Amino acid sequence: MVKVQEKSKTYNGISVRKKGNGFEARTTLEIDGFQSIPLSRYSSISDKEAIKRLQEAIVETYNRVNNHTEGYGNISKARNIKNIDKYMNSGEKRKAIEKINAKNKFCNVAREWIKDKQRQADPDKSRHISHKTIEAYLFPLKTKLIPAFGELSIDEITQEMFQEYVDNRKGSPKTVRDDYVVMNLIMKFAKKNKLIKDNPIENTILPEKRKPEISYLTEERQEVWLDYMEQDGRQWVLLFATLLQTGMRPEEGCGLKWQCVDFDNEVIIVENAYKEKTIYDENFNPIDHIHEDGELKTLESYRTIPMRPRIKKILKELKERRIEELALSHRKLKKDDYVFLNVNGDPYVPERLSNKMPKFRRMYNLEHCTVYGLRHSFATLCSEKGVPDIVLKELMGHADSSTTKQYYIHISLDRKKREIKRLWE
Repeated sequence: MVKVQEKSKTYNGISVRKKGNGFEARTTLEIDGFQSIPLSRYSSISDKEAIKRLQEAIVETYNRVNNHTEGYGNISKARNIKNIDKYMNSGEKRKAIEKINAKNKFCNVAREWIKDKQRQADPDKSRHISHKTIEAYLFPLKTKLIPAFGELSIDEITQEMFQEYVDNRKGSPKTVRDDYVVMNLIMKFAKKNKLIKDNPIENTILPEKRKPEISYLTEERQEVWLDYMEQDGRQWVLLFATLLQTGMRPEEGCGLKWQCVDFDNEVIIVENAYKEKTIYDENFNPIDHIHEDGELKTLESYRTIPMRPRIKKILKELKERRIEELALSHRKLKKDDYVFLNVNGDPYVPERLSNKMPKFRRMYNLEHCTVYGLRHSFATLCSEKGVPDIVLKELMGHADSSTTKQYYIHISLDRKKREIKRLWE
């Protein structure tokens, strides 16, 4: 390739000039039946790189025009493009087409989509999503969607193709719907970036939703569990007791600090979450884990929860014990110390708590209940005790009462019996 000097130089119909700290390659495409299309690409690396990027853009543009779409269409049709040899020799043309073909593969579009989502996870942005949401996207993407569609060009995926995938997908309606959510977001991303003209899967017929069966504890069973929790006394067990009596989310309980436990006013201030953030490589494989404080799920999650006498007693005893332990090494309790610490002196992360719950249940021969089931148990008990919806939604940190009522309140058999009996009193 011809060496580009400081002044503008032309190579195969492409003009290259020095611009700032790099190079700009430019040309104007003359296409029959279409207006002239100016194109340019910049590179801070070299003049050759600028030309290479422009050649790829030329291939994409010709293909878009030849297919009469707003998107880039199927690049395999590039072999029918007229006059493309004016801008590149056969070797350069082949490499440009291969690169664009690779870029338009579903697996690579999905990678670019995930990168875009990761940029949105920046807490400094006005609108951002959580890392947990991104991790939730990655599971169906890596395990199901990429194995099924990864090597196809994004524009080759049709409504019929994805409907067949949905119809034959094994699993619950929720898992099928999770797949659709991720696939639909990727297709919208592809349309936005003009890789496809229309979203081919937006009319997919999905299985009907089912209300998930979530375990919860009745008032009587909650007292039994709390007896065992107090008797046990281990940090993570007392964390479970706190979740059960406050309705906090697991990450909120993990991130609770002593400065947010106000014994005088008998309230717990929820303003921090401790989370595990997983770092993935380009193939969506986990390569590292970072534990750190983070923002709460929503603005409504920042709230104040009154302390019941029992949780106040548990936390006071824990604080006194912690102060005594620190005094042995001539240290003092700090306001920003975490309330619940593991054997290494670090706060727990929600992911590890899920593994501990079965151990606790087996030790005391207790019925099935998950860590999140403790939150459901709190909401259900509050409802049965007559806590108004508007108050309960505030305690739970929900934006509206419908979320609380639809997903978190369970009607016990005893409550049903009481309500039926009341009709004939």
